[in-house]
Amino acid sequence: INETLQWKSTSGIGPGIMNTGNSCFINSTIQCLAYAPPMAQLAFKGELDALCADNDSSFAALVHMIKRIVRISRRSSHSRKCITAKWFVKNLRRISKTMRVGYQHDAHEFLRYLTDSLQLDCLRAAGLENDADVGAKSTFVHGVFGGSLESQVQCQHCKAVSKTRDPFLDLSLDISTAQTVDDALKHFAAKEILDVDNQWLCTKCHKKGNCEKSMRIRNAPNTLVIHLKRFGFGRSSRKLSSHTKFSTELRLDKTLFADQQSDDIRYSLYGVLVHSGITANSGHYVAYVKASNGLWYEMDDVVVRQVGSPVVLSQNAYLLFYCRNSAEMNLSSFAQAFASTGPLTNKKS
Repeated sequence: INETLQWKSTSGIGPGIMNTGNSCFINSTIQCLAYAPPMAQLAFKGELDALCADNDSSFAALVHMIKRIVRISRRSSHSRKCITAKWFVKNLRRISKTMRVGYQHDAHEFLRYLTDSLQLDCLRAAGLENDADVGAKSTFVHGVFGGSLESQVQCQHCKAVSKTRDPFLDLSLDISTAQTVDDALKHFAAKEILDVDNQWLCTKCHKKGNCEKSMRIRNAPNTLVIHLKRFGFGRSSRKLSSHTKFSTELRLDKTLFADQQSDDIRYSLYGVLVHSGITANSGHYVAYVKASNGLWYEMDDVVVRQVGSPVVLSQNAYLLFYCRNSAEMNLSSFAQAFASTGPLTNKKS
């Protein structure tokens, strides 16, 4: 197993990002993406340039911005300066038709729209039409952030089992009754009985009745993004402001997996996105990132300051970014590994 998802060289922290008017949800999201070891290293080494033929795409904009962040991080702290996320602000409506420039928006919602946009750019570069095409799940985006879930439903009459698999780019966890992220993960994978209004029609015995449903991880991602569900739906919903304990090391127990694999999978925390305020569309967003030098930094728009890990772990996290400690993927040859399937090769060039 290769541990090439780790940093190969060390440098300081990069620049802050200027707030151009309620753009902290953009700034904090980009900071967390920029310090993902595979994103930063592949972008800086030029291994993603083939996907940037369309210079006016969200993928090209993100790669160029990450390159700039890495370049600045390698300078002395005295020469560090802030940058802007001008392209993302200007093209916000292209990323999401529901978001408007100058308004505060949900950082998790923006992350989802952004990863969808990045995925479409990868598909276009490969000459593919949409996510239904063969090879759509072998893009760079899915190679770094993608995993899959397996839902299993068992009929209580004939005991027949139905399984469905779905890809995911982030994992949303209910924290309403969880004290820790580990508790939330156990709740996520817990079996539940669907009855009364949620009865299931079995495709084998053709009877509608109670069933047992469970959700498990089929394939774990190389970069795991965990969304802690702090906001409900509707204007009257309240934010869950309680602290949910998380750690710098995360172990996905084998009981969380559909195949009950023998080995646990371990991750290291590198990014935390925090919201302060009452609703997701108001307040302020701040990112905490772990640079390649192993130190933690608070990225509050243009303000950059070093903090200790206890400060990070005391935050009421909204999004957690973990990088897998080991993976069967060679970081230096990532592009070549997917070249045969197309999505990392620009067919137009």
